Amino acid sequence: IFLSVFFVAILALCLCILPARAEAATTSDLYFQLNADGKSYTVTGCNQSASGALTIPATYNGYPVTTIGDVAFYHCYYLTSVTIPNSVETIGSSAFEDCDSLTYITIPDGVTTIGRMAFYGCDVLKTITIPDSAVNIGVNPFVDCMALTEIVVSDIVRVDSQGFYGTPEIFTSGSTEWAAANVASIIQSRIDPAGFAR
Repeated sequence: IFLSVFFVAILALCLCILPARAEAATTSDLYFQLNADGKSYTVTGCNQSASGALTIPATYNGYPVTTIGDVAFYHCYYLTSVTIPNSVETIGSSAFEDCDSLTYITIPDGVTTIGRMAFYGCDVLKTITIPDSAVNIGVNPFVDCMALTEIVVSDIVRVDSQGFYGTPEIFTSGSTEWAAANVASIIQSRIDPAGFAR
């Protein structure tokens, strides 16, 4: 009897410390804040138990969603893909840091700014397309994206030379030239050691 009670107690303890169950992502998982202009919104956060594919809405309360705030999706471990609407112009610093299940994300043409470490530690992110509109890219936006094998970027976009540090053989050692050994598609790449385009 003592052993039975002991094992039941251990089982109950294990169930208590298990992480919260992930739930399918919906717009209701997002948190928004009205911007200072009173005519647009920023996504400021997301329910960390949200899972699967998430589409960020183009509008909220009748106004455009223009910004993904700093650390908005930080530690959203269960999201597998995120679709960003064309209304978004800014992706904040560490916005998607440590989204460990994120394999796919769209960055639309309207995005002009990608903050520092925006996708830091997205371990299974496989491909990224940086639009021509992204003229301001912060330091180390894609560091430690270990599964990244495809980068599409035009010749007018410049990325910090350490922007892909920790990714598999994307740079040759000590060089700011692209190394294509483990990269499926790199198109017309240019690197700016200062970290910003123009």
